[in-house]
Formats: sequence, structure tokens, C-alpha cells
Amino acid sequence: EGGREGKERRARATGCGTWWLVAMASGFGLGGQQGRCYPFWKAYQECLRTHEPEEALETCPRVREDYYECLHHRKEYARHNAIRREVLKKQNEAANGVHGKENDDVQA
Repeated sequence: EGGREGKERRARATGCGTWWLVAMASGFGLGGQQGRCYPFWKAYQECLRTHEPEEALETCPRVREDYYECLHHRKEYARHNAIRREVLKKQNEAANGVHGKENDDVQA
């Protein structure tokens, strides 16, 4: 049974009231090792389980953010791109002699 209805049915059968608490796989990958993000998922799942759904939206966003960062690396990529842009900017300035002109203006 796929889809949301199947997940909801399985959640009710396991005694868990919300389908998204039981929607993740076992946490083990093809090599038999625990997945890198599984501890973050378990922390998020525990936070969701201990709060009412309305409360969880306010209480669990940092735990959710950690889990999503582990999955997608958006903050890591954004930081890497910002550093790379700054390096390229400084290389461009050095190649075009921008720093030398600024120093001349300051002394005059």
C-alpha cells in the first residue's frame, strides 16, 4: 500500500496517530550501516512524538532544520558558494589592480 492513505493506515495499526512518524525506512542503508541522517530523523521523530501537532510546528523547527540540513546540505552549499564568490572577487580585484587604486586614493 503506497501513498498517504497506506501510511495513515499503517500508523493507526501501530498505534501511532500520525502517518509521518512511521513514514521513514529502517534507517539502514544498502551496506547494512546506519544511514548518516538517521540519528537526526530519530531526534525529529521523538520531538514530534512528544508534542501535539500544533505544538510541534513551534517546538521542533530546529530539530527539523538539522535533519533537513543533513539530507540536503543547503546551508553547507550556500556557505561554500559564498566563500567561493568572495575568493573569485578578490582574485578579480587583484588581477584588475583595484586594491592599488584604493590605496592611492586614501593617501592623496
